[in-house]
Amino acid sequence: FKLGASITLSLSLSRATLATTKMMRFTHVYFAFILAVTASATKLEAGSDACPDDSSEWARYKTIVCDMREACGCSETLCEQDWCNGYMRKWKREFGACSAKPCPLTAAEAAKVQG
Repeated sequence: FKLGASITLSLSLSRATLATTKMMRFTHVYFAFILAVTASATKLEAGSDACPDDSSEWARYKTIVCDMREACGCSETLCEQDWCNGYMRKWKREFGACSAKPCPLTAAEAAKVQG
């Protein structure tokens, strides 16, 4: 009789331990995700501090992303050509903080603003 009771107690303890372990794993993953999202948001909010105007990253960003806006017919959120949408999204994600800064106005955009 005692052997059966100890097996039952052992099974219930192992189930409780398993449930606790799963909850702890979930909690660790959840907090790691929250920290990662917060860190990336902070990096993007830094804007000019994280991507200064005289940096080589900003020069590359202007060449790869800003100069392609006119060729692709892009607005702030969407491009006229479908392939450009994926291209722009990929490079803006790649450059991180630099993508938080607006691209300089092109000559045509400056003329529209003045005229």
